[in-house]
Amino acid sequence: MISSGHGTPRFKFPDATQTGLPMSDGNGRRFSPCDPRGSPDLGRNSRKNKSLYRLWNLLKPGVSHPPARIAESHPEENLMKLSINMAMTMDGKVVRPDGKWYGLTSKEDKNQMDVYRSKSDAIIVGKNSIINDNPVVRIRSIPNALNPRPVILIRKGTIPPDKHVFDESDHIPLIVCTKSNLKEIKASLENKAEIFALDSDEIDPKKVTGILKRKGYKNVLLEGGPKLNFSFLEGDLVDRIYLTLVPYIIGKNGLAGIADRPTELPNFSEREWILKESTPKGNEIFLVYERV
Repeated sequence: MISSGHGTPRFKFPDATQTGLPMSDGNGRRFSPCDPRGSPDLGRNSRKNKSLYRLWNLLKPGVSHPPARIAESHPEENLMKLSINMAMTMDGKVVRPDGKWYGLTSKEDKNQMDVYRSKSDAIIVGKNSIINDNPVVRIRSIPNALNPRPVILIRKGTIPPDKHVFDESDHIPLIVCTKSNLKEIKASLENKAEIFALDSDEIDPKKVTGILKRKGYKNVLLEGGPKLNFSFLEGDLVDRIYLTLVPYIIGKNGLAGIADRPTELPNFSEREWILKESTPKGNEIFLVYERV
């Protein structure tokens, strides 16, 4: 059995609005200048945010002097890790016969999902997940954990503005849409989210990851559906898969697995995954696979 090592969650600290510093980093994240998390959430690449970083160092608890210098950027700082998070039945299904997912995971799974989220800067969800499941992206089981920024991918149409994702977050959600539905989304959600339109009629996963890299995100969690998972796997953009095996067998054929499309993934037999962790809790098993 491979031992568990889920890492330490990130934490947020109380706001210090009396300092007069901006409370948003330009990426939708609301932060406190007394937050000792440091520069990762302040967007290292702009002069403005480097200045905020210097101010943060002056204000953070236990530090009475500025740093000698701002660390020089290195190529590895541009790297971003993308992880899929899914739960699957013993017969490989990730949806119920009605096409939704509810009631088949335990409290332990929900707590573990919060651990994964607490280690992420952003969380990608698709339109169908928002409409069908109306997920709550706020971390609930870890006190004072810093919530990841919701990134919503919408290829066609829009979504209702009363969904949890717009009210249950520390951040202004980022919506990535296409040029064909930009007008519709702006009409209904302009006051609810930051909107970024791609110059095409499709959501290109590589362009999405490019946007997130430029915004400085380092760990991104994908909690979309099987079709969305397929598109990111097809582009070889996924570095890690968190998979919870739940103790149910549905049996019905035609239900999706973690990646779903009529065709197979290209060169699937050459894309190896290594099992890094296998942790049984109750009647579930929490698996972590990483790309070779």
